[in-house]
Parts: sequence; structure tokens; C-alpha cells
Amino acid sequence: MVALFIIIVFFILYLLAGLKVID
Repeated sequence: MVALFIIIVFFILYLLAGLKVID
């Protein structure tokens, strides 16, 4: 369960970083 939570957190950070690059 912890691993899944960490993956989700990193995925969200990845999306936020992508949005910042686009914007």
C-alpha cells in the first residue's frame, strides 16, 4: 500500500512539473 501511495505522489509531481514546462 505504501509503495502505491509513493507512486501516486511521484505521478502527481510529474504531472505538475509537465504543466509548468508547458505553461
